[in-house]
Amino acid sequence: MTGSGTALDPYIIYDVDDLQAINDHLGTRTIYSRPWDDNFGEAEQTGTWTVYPNPDEQGDDVFWSKVDEASSDGDTTYIQAQSHGAICLLSFDALPLVLPTDAENIVVTIYVNNRNTASGTSSMQGMLKISGTEYLVGSSQSRTTQTYFLSSWAMNNYPPTGLPWTVLDVFSLATSGVGVKVSDASPNVRITQLYLRVTYTLPSYYYELANDIDASATATWNPASNRGAWQPLTSYLVGDYVSQDGSNWWCRTAHTSGATWSSLNWYNIYGDIPEYEGLVPLGSSPGAFDGHFDGNSHAITNLHIVKVGRPYTGLWGRVVDGTIQNVSVEGAFVRGREFVGILVGMLQGEAGPVAVTNCSVEGEVQATRGYIGGLIGSVACDYFTEWGQGGPIQVSRCHASVNVAASNWSGWDVGGFVGFVDGGATVLLATHITDCSSDGTVSAVDATAGYHAGGFAGHIDPGVVIDSCSTTASVSAIEQVGGFAGYLDGEGWDEAQVISQITNSYTRGSVTATTSLASGFVGRIITGSTDACYSTGAVTAPADAAGFCAENAGTITNSFWDTETSGQATSDGGTGKTTAEMKEILTFPTWDIAITPTDRNDGYPFLSWEIGESETIWLIYGAEEDKYTWDFPDLQDYKGRHPKNARITAYRADTNAVVEEQYTDHHGSARFTQLPKGVDIVFHAIWGGASQNEWFFLRVNQIADGGTGSSTAAGAREALGISNAGLIWGIVLGD
Repeated sequence: MTGSGTALDPYIIYDVDDLQAINDHLGTRTIYSRPWDDNFGEAEQTGTWTVYPNPDEQGDDVFWSKVDEASSDGDTTYIQAQSHGAICLLSFDALPLVLPTDAENIVVTIYVNNRNTASGTSSMQGMLKISGTEYLVGSSQSRTTQTYFLSSWAMNNYPPTGLPWTVLDVFSLATSGVGVKVSDASPNVRITQLYLRVTYTLPSYYYELANDIDASATATWNPASNRGAWQPLTSYLVGDYVSQDGSNWWCRTAHTSGATWSSLNWYNIYGDIPEYEGLVPLGSSPGAFDGHFDGNSHAITNLHIVKVGRPYTGLWGRVVDGTIQNVSVEGAFVRGREFVGILVGMLQGEAGPVAVTNCSVEGEVQATRGYIGGLIGSVACDYFTEWGQGGPIQVSRCHASVNVAASNWSGWDVGGFVGFVDGGATVLLATHITDCSSDGTVSAVDATAGYHAGGFAGHIDPGVVIDSCSTTASVSAIEQVGGFAGYLDGEGWDEAQVISQITNSYTRGSVTATTSLASGFVGRIITGSTDACYSTGAVTAPADAAGFCAENAGTITNSFWDTETSGQATSDGGTGKTTAEMKEILTFPTWDIAITPTDRNDGYPFLSWEIGESETIWLIYGAEEDKYTWDFPDLQDYKGRHPKNARITAYRADTNAVVEEQYTDHHGSARFTQLPKGVDIVFHAIWGGASQNEWFFLRVNQIADGGTGSSTAAGAREALGISNAGLIWGIVLGD
C-alpha cells in the first residue's frame, strides 16, 4: 500500500494483503504507559517513580512507604499512604507516548489500581504534573472496599490550555508526570499500578484500487479452530469450534476447564464447521469503516469470507460514513450470521452521509439469522442511534447477481439485493435506492421461520425511496414473500415518519411461499406506497396468493400484473392485464414511457437506464407511431390579441397523457411536431395568469393542413373530462 490517505494522495491498494490492511486504520486505537508486571515501579518502558515527599524522611513528614506483601492477586509490591494529603507521582523520564501525526479525537486517561487497608472511606483524585505545575483531574473518587479496584480519570482536553489534546500535547507528557493525590481523611490507601492510557482515532482515509485483485488466497486464510467434540475438562477460547448435542458450536465466551456445558457460552452455527474463515471484513473490527473507496472500475475476484459466530459480514462489515464506488466483486463466497451481504454487511449511515455507487457483486451468500442480501445485508440510516441523527444514505447504479440462502435457525428479511432497508428519520426520506437491479435466487425455505423475502428487498421500513429498480430473481420462503419485496411497513411507530415509496420498478421472477402471503410484487403492505410498478412472475402458495399484493393496507397506484404468467386473477391492489396488454404502451397511460426499437425484456416495459437512455423513465419495444406537424399560425384570444409565451399543451384525448408542449412567439404562433396520427388530440393553452386561462379543444385525426373551425360544444368538453374551463374558444380540425 502506498500513499498517505488524503484526497489528493490516496492509499493505493495493489493486492489482497493491502485490502486487508485497511482494518489497521479503523476504530479507536490505544497505547499505554504502564507498569504491566507485578512490581510497583517496574514499567514496560523506562520511567522513574517519584514519591512526594521523600519516603526516607523521618517523623511526621513521612507520607508514603514502599512495602512488600504476599498476596494471591500477584501484586507483591505496593506503595502505601502513611498520612493525609499524600501525593504519588510517576515521572515519564524518556517515556514518550508517540501517536501518528494525524491522530484525532484524543482522550488521555489516568488509571490507578488501589485498595483500602482499613475500614472506612478513602478518597483520591488523579493528577498530572506538566512543566512543574500540578493539575488535578476530574473529581475525587471515594470507596470503602479493601479489595483492589481500578480507578480512572479521563481527560478530553489538555489541562494547561483547556483545549482538545493534540499529538504534541501527548508527546510532551514524556517530560511530565502522572499521579494521584489522597485526600486529607484517607491515609490508608495502597497502590500497585499507576499508568496512562491514550486513545485516538485516525481520519477518514481515501483508498483506490490500482488494478484487479485476485483474492483466491483468502480461501486458506485464518484456519478455523476446530477442537472436535466438546470436553468438560478442556479450556476453550472465543472463536473455537466444537461439536456437542449433534450440532456444531462457536465459542462466544471463554470456557474454562471443568465448567458445565451451557449454550449461553456458545453459538450454534447451524451447519458444518468452516475449514477457513477467510478475509476479515473491513470495518468489522476494531471499528466501522468511515472512509472513501474508489475501485476505479476494477474487480476483486474469488473472495472468501466466513464469520458464522458474529454479525457484519461482507467485504465491508459495517460502514457508518463515507463512499464506496466503482468496484465489482466476482466469484465471492460469503457466509455469516446476520447483517450479511457480499459488498456490505451493514450500511448504517450513523456518523454521516453514505453513498454506494456503481458497484456490482456476483457469487453466493449464506446466513443463519436475518438481514441478508445479495449486495447489502442491511441499509439502516442511524439504525442504532436516535432517530434522525445519521445518514442520509444513497445507493445507486448497483447490481447483484447472487444466490442468497437463509437456513436453519431463522431467516428473516432476505432479499436478492438488500435484506432490510430503513430511512430512520422522522420527517425525511433519508434512504434512496435508485437505478439498481438484481437477479439470481433467494431462498428461506430451509429456515425455521423464513419470512419477509423478496427478489429485490426483504423488508422495507419508513423513510425509504426505491425508484427505477428491477429484479428477475426467483424467491422462495415460508411466508410474506414478494417478487420485489416481502414486506413493506412504510410508516413505522412514529406518525411523523415519512411513508416509504416504491416507484417505477418491476419484477419478473417467480414467487413461492410454503404457507401463505405470496405475490408478484409485494407480499404484504402494512403502510407505504407503490406507483408505476409491475410484476409478471408465477406465484404459488397454499393460501393467500395474489397477482400484485397478497395483503394491502397501503396505497397502490398505476401498477399492474400479468394475469396469465402469474397464474393469479386477483390481487389486493393493482390492475391485472393479459400478457398482450402488458406489452402494449396504451396499458400505461400515466407512465413516463416511450416506444423504442430496442427489443428487450420479452416485450415488457423496461427502465431506460438499463440501455443507457434517459429521456423517459420507461421504454417499451414497438414500432414508432406515425407523427405529423401542425401549426398554430395566428393564435388569438377572444379580443383578437396575440398572446406571447402562451403555454400550449397537447394531450391524448383517450388517455389524457401529455404528448407535447410548446410556447407561442410574439405573433401567437406555435409549432407541434410530435402529434400521433389517428389519435384525437386536446389542446390546453394558458397565459396571463389564472385570470386568463384560455382553453382550446381540438380533435386531430389526420395531418392537419387545414380544416374548418367551430366551437367545441359543452357536452364535448365534459366528455373530454375538462371542467371549469373559464373563457372558451376552440376549433375542430376535420377528418
